[in-house]
Amino acid sequence: MSPRIKWGLVTGAVIAVLNLCGGALIGALNNCLSFITVIIASAIAGYLCARYEPASEATKAGAVAGAIVGGLNLISQLIGGLIGGIIGSGILAAGIPDSLNSPEFVSGVGIGMGIIVIAAIIIGALLILVGAGVGALTAKLSLPKGEQ
Repeated sequence: MSPRIKWGLVTGAVIAVLNLCGGALIGALNNCLSFITVIIASAIAGYLCARYEPASEATKAGAVAGAIVGGLNLISQLIGGLIGGIIGSGILAAGIPDSLNSPEFVSGVGIGMGIIVIAAIIIGALLILVGAGVGALTAKLSLPKGEQ
């Protein structure tokens, strides 16, 4: 397995666990709080890819790892948001109706999932840039002086 995929999956798995726990514990607010953690994870993935890939491929490797982290972030945000909505946790717990079949619950879940998808797509684009930037910077800084 190439380092770009391996490190993207490893850091993305850590983010997925954090998102699932956060979504179950604090519901919709998790989307806002995970912003910083996914950027840090993408930077770490880009750095690790650049350490194990050739310098000429470091930027592309970091971008791929960032995209993998972004994809896992989206999936885990959706699952965590559903878990939080179903068990009634988070800041909106008081407004959750008694029945899961009620129109209020269905429309609330639809709006919540839409917000999560839009935010995750925007964050995903940022993660690709962060992974690529850190990968390129790491490759440039790790080259011997004569090759820069």
